[in-house]
Amino acid sequence: MDKSFKRAACVLFLALCPFAVWGSPPEGDFFGVSHITTSLHIYPNFLERNGILVLSQEPSANPRVYEPGFTGFLGTPTADFGFVAQGGDFEGFDHAGPAFQHRGGLVLQYQNQRIDLAQFLMVPEKGTVVWTLRDQDNNVWFEMQHPHAELKLGMAVLEMRHMDLALGEAFAALLGDPSLQGYHVGIAETELQVTVPDSLYKNLQGCAPDFEGEIDILLEDINFVGQLTADETRVALAPSALLRNIGKADVPWYRAIAPDGQVGPHPYLTMNMYRIQDGRLEQIGSSDVKHAFFALNNDCDCPGGQILYATCTDLYAASTNGNFLYLAPRDEVTAFTGDWTSLGSHFDGEPVDDFRSHAASGHDPFDHRLVVDIAEISDTEASYFVDAWYIVGGDINIFNSMGYRQVRPNRNGANWSFTLISAHTPGSVLDQWADPLIENEQNNSQVVDTGEGRYAVAGKTEQRGDTLRFHYTLFNYDFDRQLNRFEIPVPAGATLTEINAYDGDTLTENDWTAEQTENSLVWTAPSGQGLDWDRLISFSFDMAAQSESATATIGYLETGETMTGSATVPVPNCLGEATWQANLDQWPNESVLWLISERVGICPFIEP
Repeated sequence: MDKSFKRAACVLFLALCPFAVWGSPPEGDFFGVSHITTSLHIYPNFLERNGILVLSQEPSANPRVYEPGFTGFLGTPTADFGFVAQGGDFEGFDHAGPAFQHRGGLVLQYQNQRIDLAQFLMVPEKGTVVWTLRDQDNNVWFEMQHPHAELKLGMAVLEMRHMDLALGEAFAALLGDPSLQGYHVGIAETELQVTVPDSLYKNLQGCAPDFEGEIDILLEDINFVGQLTADETRVALAPSALLRNIGKADVPWYRAIAPDGQVGPHPYLTMNMYRIQDGRLEQIGSSDVKHAFFALNNDCDCPGGQILYATCTDLYAASTNGNFLYLAPRDEVTAFTGDWTSLGSHFDGEPVDDFRSHAASGHDPFDHRLVVDIAEISDTEASYFVDAWYIVGGDINIFNSMGYRQVRPNRNGANWSFTLISAHTPGSVLDQWADPLIENEQNNSQVVDTGEGRYAVAGKTEQRGDTLRFHYTLFNYDFDRQLNRFEIPVPAGATLTEINAYDGDTLTENDWTAEQTENSLVWTAPSGQGLDWDRLISFSFDMAAQSESATATIGYLETGETMTGSATVPVPNCLGEATWQANLDQWPNESVLWLISERVGICPFIEP
């Protein structure tokens, strides 16, 4: 049945029918707004590192308490205000303003400049879900964007949660860098008290979930990458992520653990940063998994909730993707199946009773987040990429559930920003380094599907003076048994130099080691360790040689039906002995012959 037309009657009370929509919008979809509660949390790290003081703060309402540091303010509209939400499905403000004026407020100071936000104003921007936070002179100091918006008819509220709190035009100018406008500095939430049209209750029907058919989630865009926190040596960052359900099946988007809400299967998001430098691809930062918990269901008939319906979109802001409340270790998740157990998980804590006892507080500012060393993003000649990947159980195409953007890291005093300098590209960032459509003796990239998960093997060559540099990359996508060995054939007696492995971190205890045998070169992980899912490692060496295609062998860490796999990669090859003798038989000096043969890749390398 066509999902765009599937609708089942729902005659239950609203509280029992959370996925309410209407086949044809009834009259009276206008919602008036009586007042608003705004909750603000400016990251202390941002204030401290920029020398910004909070001179005073006067709350006037209770904030939404899901993370320490929020302050609540009560606001009322300066004139009558409302919005249209057809069938109760809110997707944006249909007109601008008026402002909501708040009781209380705060006063900040930067150097000798006071930022007086007492009785601050908030203005909804037309055709968007963006708010601007202004002073009494209408200067825009903050922007609030990318919310999880849910119109709860039974409670008569519009909740706009997990918004990125970003610098406005006035604040960026005060800091002396207009490019900081939109720079992410905290989290904001609003709750609007609304009047619900009676006709909505009278015409209530339901959007019935249908889990039959293929699951296919598309990561449609990464439209922002921002700093979460930083110190003198590290920066934590996160991308936003816009996705769309392009499959036939509706997808469960339940919460992870009680008492957060309806608990059940849900996707997981991972985020990574990569660098292409000196001809190789390196993974220089990675996050743990963020547990998804709510689907906006924009661009379709269904309202937000715990199902992402077919054709609908969902957006998670950077602040949400870096929120400790939803982040947990990767090793709890089986990537290939999407399985995860809440009992005894990171969220469970003590006592182990399948009930959340570990929340957002108590974390180091860098815990679980995508963190990179500042030294790793300071080379202006390198290329940098940020990716995101939604792991969804049963997804028929994992490669359109991931995507990446090239970014340019910029340091602005104490702040880091990440300018997007390429279009969003679906698929693996490995494709940026080794084009999978090109297969020859100088470039090869292929995905190995084990039936228990997938990994990729890619190889490239690069001429460096008299030698050829051989580059290799292993990328474990969702093979939970892990990779622990990479072996390629090399000519017997060959001289290899600059043999290296790059795992993207500064730890030595997890470094892979290399050994050259009689006719192969083998890199091996430390005992008991391996390349886990959504991890990448690169290798390289130099040799005076030509290249040809041959088979590499990949070893697996954990026991299974098979313990190795294989892929085709470029490997070194030498000219035959008859060829160099025919070309060089006029040279009388054997030492010169040996030297020339080594430099141009002639075998065998036999010293005189």
